Amino acid sequence: MTFLKKLIICVCMYTFFVVLFSVTIYADTLGQVSISEAQITDSAEDDSVVVKTASKGEVFKVLDSDGELFKIQVGTAAMYIRCDNLSILGTDAVVSGTNVNVRKDASLTAQISDRVGNGTKVEVSSFSGEFFFVTYGNKTGYIHRDLLTGPMLRFILDRNGNAQAVSAAPLKSSEQAAQEKKYAFVNAATGLNLRISASTDSDSVCVVPYGTVIEVIGTEGDWSKVLYGTTAGYMKSEFLTSKEAASASDLTLASTIIEFAKQFQGTPYKWAGTDLRKGVDCSGFVYAVFKNFGISLNRTSRDMVNNGTRISKSELMPGDLVFFDTSGPNNGAISHVGIYIGNGNFIHAASASRNPYVIINSLSEDYYTRTYVTACRILN
Repeated sequence: MTFLKKLIICVCMYTFFVVLFSVTIYADTLGQVSISEAQITDSAEDDSVVVKTASKGEVFKVLDSDGELFKIQVGTAAMYIRCDNLSILGTDAVVSGTNVNVRKDASLTAQISDRVGNGTKVEVSSFSGEFFFVTYGNKTGYIHRDLLTGPMLRFILDRNGNAQAVSAAPLKSSEQAAQEKKYAFVNAATGLNLRISASTDSDSVCVVPYGTVIEVIGTEGDWSKVLYGTTAGYMKSEFLTSKEAASASDLTLASTIIEFAKQFQGTPYKWAGTDLRKGVDCSGFVYAVFKNFGISLNRTSRDMVNNGTRISKSELMPGDLVFFDTSGPNNGAISHVGIYIGNGNFIHAASASRNPYVIINSLSEDYYTRTYVTACRILN
């Protein structure tokens, strides 16, 4: 074998092992029996049969949670055990914030040891105060509970072995209803950080785009406590313009809604979906966009047309809704909706196989000319 061939083989083997050992392996969700004897059943139904009794300390792979039961792997079979009979030892999670701080201790004032990006996978093994202890690659640290997502996180135990509630708890609905809601526009051109606490040193949950309308639920000094969707956090008040104070020359509601809607171009079409980032259908897209601005619409396109005032095609203005009959010959039945954005164009969640995602089209395109039914005005 020549020296060159040996060199090539060595390089290939080195590359293989570097790739092999640089890939982070994330653990399965594991649970340990926490009582002296725990019954394991063959199903989650009321008439399930007990097929095994597990002893305290036994460990099982957890496949899913189903109400008060965990679905676990026993040998090669899937079986069930009560959630309160099993302690979750560790599970995977995903970072859901932007440039998230990893701290050396479970405190917002603890030293920052690293920063990780949105979508980073970590292994969670415990919960303390408001922080999860995580492992990623060969590093460890603490990440705030609001910056991690995962279906099993709520079952993770703290250092003392007590189950912790880990979902963010903004104002309760009854408390919200008792208040007069106040809204504001984000007026920072590059977007505004939504932070966990009222400090620029605090972790950022995400960056909220310019023009987004958020609900203001309180103030702390120079900071506003806000709700962005269902997430509570803090924003610098100087970068918020109250909805009442915003003039048409500064920031019209219609243009704000349109700019907000445009950022979701490319979101996949998903029947019955209302998640602007994961998947929407046509009415789900419109419903979710307007909901962000405190405007409640009916959920389906055929009912949504009744929310506003009917207008002619020649009267269309940005922010109006346009409706179509895409179910066959155009007989006036409504089956599709979009948001008119001006210049003859509209944005919508298309279901066509060639472009099943949020997209901008022209009303003058042959298909939309043939299927157009009517329009309505939601905004005054």
